Amino acid sequence: MGKTRKEFSFNEKLEAVEKYLRGEGSLISIAHEYGVHHNALHQWIANYEAMGPSVLLPTRQKKRYPVALRIAAVEAYLRGEGSLRELCMKFKIRSRTQLINWIKLYNNGHIDQWEKKSQRRRIRMTKGRATTF
Repeated sequence: MGKTRKEFSFNEKLEAVEKYLRGEGSLISIAHEYGVHHNALHQWIANYEAMGPSVLLPTRQKKRYPVALRIAAVEAYLRGEGSLRELCMKFKIRSRTQLINWIKLYNNGHIDQWEKKSQRRRIRMTKGRATTF
């Protein structure tokens, strides 16, 4: 069986973050108390400090970042201007994993896909192939 991913409400996230910021426990003890991995809690804290409590609200759509911001963040990382987490806070990126993926694309020369992807439109199939059983 695969792992089940627990969804946390806004109030649970906010309570955990504020408990840590008030100094009512260590990162690991609070993460254990809420049943979340300590890296996830650390990301919630970093996002909260960079963008405020509204960033902890659940979202239905993926956040889209402008191409210029992506390039600026990746180049800042490659110049050594900070750690992944620090740059995520600086550029208001919600996840370190997102920045890591951009760095991989940038290093592999696939940066041109960012422009194409943002300009591409979905084309729906109007004709289908006839199938028989």
